[in-house]
Amino acid sequence: MTHAKTKGTHCKFCTKSIERFEPVVVCKDHKKVQGRTFTRFMRFHPACWLEQGMVYLSKHPPVVKSGRPRLQLSSVDKVERTRLLRRHAVLMSLYRAHSEAGRLVIAVEYYLKAFALCEKIEPLGGVPKAWRVVEIVKEESSAGTGD
Repeated sequence: MTHAKTKGTHCKFCTKSIERFEPVVVCKDHKKVQGRTFTRFMRFHPACWLEQGMVYLSKHPPVVKSGRPRLQLSSVDKVERTRLLRRHAVLMSLYRAHSEAGRLVIAVEYYLKAFALCEKIEPLGGVPKAWRVVEIVKEESSAGTGD
């Protein structure tokens, strides 16, 4: 907010004139037309600026939809789900470390332990999408042994 420096300015909301040295709110509006950017300055009386904001909010009510939908779990279930997620992350980290070092027997043990967590987390909001790669690997291995 500042004061009007020139005479003859009009309020964008009420269209009344704004006298020199009267408090004024100055807003910028940028508009692109055919690759060119036009800047338009709008001046408001402070009360008119608040009123036009309230009119805008009444015409465009806020909609809460940020982010993904949250799981509807009790606090105990949330704690248990978080514990299982962290345990899976630790097991997969150990799996990667041992497989890179060439200790494949130990790595497979960690991998199978991580896969066993899928059954425990299913009633607590379902298996995360990132874990579903584990399911595909098991399905492929079981398909080969069923003959």
